[in-house]
Amino acid sequence: MNCGGKKKKSANSPVGTNKSKLGAPKEKKDETEGNYEELAVPQ
Repeated sequence: MNCGGKKKKSANSPVGTNKSKLGAPKEKKDETEGNYEELAVPQ
C-alpha cells in the first residue's frame, strides 16, 4: 500500500502511463524494430 501511495503521489495521472511504459516498452521497441526491418526490406 505504501508503494502504491508513493507511486500515485509521484504521478497521479502518469501512473497508468508509467505502468504502460514499463509493460510496453519492450513490445514497442520490438514492434518498431520489426516495422523498420519490414520497411527496409520492401523498400
